[in-house]
Amino acid sequence: MSDRRHEILEKLPRPDAETIENRKRYVKLTAMFSVIVAVVLLVTSIIIIGGAILLHKLKILKKLPDLSAASTWWAGVLVALFSILIGTGLSAGVMSFPLRLLEEYIDMLDRLAQGNFDTRIKIPALLRRFRPFMELEESFNKLAEELGRNEVLRTDFIHDFSHEFKTPIVSISGFAKLLRKGNLSEEQEKEYLSIIETESEKLSNMAMNVLDMNKLDNVSVLTDVTRFNLSEQLRHCVLMLEKKWTEKEQEIDIDLDEYYVSGNEDLLSEVWINLLDNAIKFSPVGGKIIVKIRPEEDVLSVEVRNNGEEIPAKDIDRIFDKFYQTDPSHATVGNGLGLSICKRIVELHKGTISVTSTFGLTVFTVNLPKI
Repeated sequence: MSDRRHEILEKLPRPDAETIENRKRYVKLTAMFSVIVAVVLLVTSIIIIGGAILLHKLKILKKLPDLSAASTWWAGVLVALFSILIGTGLSAGVMSFPLRLLEEYIDMLDRLAQGNFDTRIKIPALLRRFRPFMELEESFNKLAEELGRNEVLRTDFIHDFSHEFKTPIVSISGFAKLLRKGNLSEEQEKEYLSIIETESEKLSNMAMNVLDMNKLDNVSVLTDVTRFNLSEQLRHCVLMLEKKWTEKEQEIDIDLDEYYVSGNEDLLSEVWINLLDNAIKFSPVGGKIIVKIRPEEDVLSVEVRNNGEEIPAKDIDRIFDKFYQTDPSHATVGNGLGLSICKRIVELHKGTISVTSTFGLTVFTVNLPKI
């Protein structure tokens, strides 16, 4: 019987860390308000008892005739009514302060919902001693800050995307008009057609990135999961980009042992191509790119290293944000979605992605769970 009970308990879903933390917060808040109610009841009792003692000392109670059972009952009712009135008054006084704060915070939430992302709350010093109130302030202000930052990124993206989208269209339109007029040499026609093809691919890539990001944002369960050779996939991605790194005379070091993972092969391939493409793009001519897989206790750690200019410290924490670009001058090709797409794909695989950039070496690390 005990084995059966143990088996049933093992099958029951276990709460995750976030659920446990929320339960702890709920218990803390419940305990805090229970203490407030207990204090109100204690003060009410003190007032009633103190009033009775005062009446006794003033000899008012001694002047009262002997009480019958009915009179005693009515006296009890009066005492209860006085207790309720006094308790209600004390409760109203004690709770008026947090209720005013609650009304103020609701107003701030309304302002935040209307797009005023500069809204911040400030918990009084007295309440900041209680951790739940301090967490409320931190969470609200962090939310407002993140929303404000996303709004800035969204606005910048609309401006930047419009600019990036308009430029190829103007170029395609201009060269198409020249081709339509004719009177061009065969060499000129080939050159103009090549430009039109390049600009069209650029437009297609931008549109696909936006569509991919939107699609991934709406995915919660990974599909088409298979077991495949991760090392072979990385080698294949390097070969796909061979033209780019050979043009810059770069060296690729990808001496890997054979490792296998379970995941969506097409999505993970997109991660490696994006990371390798960035490494090629930001490495100098003649630079070196290293691709490694390090097996650890619970994960396979894939590293893509390149030398060259470091990522500024101010950009490290934001480099995976949607639409964020470390190069606002648009000197490099991109729309700030590539690394965001990588992060989302890795998250869908229950993994993590991070970056370090020091001493002229930039390292992107992707940790994937072992099968």
